[in-house]
Amino acid sequence: MEFEDRGYRVRLIDHPPAFDRDGYYGDARGDYDDNGWRFGLLCRAAIEALLADERPVAVLHLHDWQAMPAVVFARHCLRRISADFARGGDGDDSQSRVPGLARRQQRGGNALPDELKQTMTAKADGMLLLREGIERAELVNTVSPGYAQEILRPAAGMGLDKELTALGHRFGGILNGLDMTVWNPATDAALPERYSRGSVAGKAACRRALLAELDFDPTIAGPVLGMIGRLDPQKGFDLLAGAAPDLIADGARLVVLGTGDPKAGR
Repeated sequence: MEFEDRGYRVRLIDHPPAFDRDGYYGDARGDYDDNGWRFGLLCRAAIEALLADERPVAVLHLHDWQAMPAVVFARHCLRRISADFARGGDGDDSQSRVPGLARRQQRGGNALPDELKQTMTAKADGMLLLREGIERAELVNTVSPGYAQEILRPAAGMGLDKELTALGHRFGGILNGLDMTVWNPATDAALPERYSRGSVAGKAACRRALLAELDFDPTIAGPVLGMIGRLDPQKGFDLLAGAAPDLIADGARLVVLGTGDPKAGR
């Protein structure tokens, strides 16, 4: 299926054995064991669509390890590839295996070069997708300049610090931004009361509404600490879980929104 909306062209693919699931990445039991194959299939479909498109592709911008098979498929035929370092899937081999990547059907002038076929054949049964993407990308970026420096060190590099360091000037960080025309508390009609830097009185009403919605007593004083993110030790949720008893004992209340690894909150 293909459609256009607000200047974007969107393509949807359907393969029930791969995508007709309760969750995007997993279910209550954890990540799906065949995620490597599922995301490899998605990337293959995306690259095939680009190859058949009459419009040229200047940049292929990929996010997270799930998109890295696209680099393996496309490196030899698309001009520029940019990969986004965020998560590697290297904690579980099932995340990084893409069975059958080497069995790409050769078609017309799109046959894979010998070097790429050899690499895929050697690593298709157990390659770490993010590493493969980093090694083939022309540019690699992450969520901030500070984090980019952190992950060049072994302690934070998730085993990829050497590959990132080898990129030199081709690796950097772009600070995450905020669209203040959308996320503006001075104009956001979804808030119980609006507020701004010059007039913060409305924040008290927002605090009361949040606590009441969560069945906390809004009349009790004390800090309310909020955290939104993927439930994963990489995001610091294990640190929050360890500190939670002391924070609560000191009168704080914690509000957490996120999905991910159930172990992260234990």
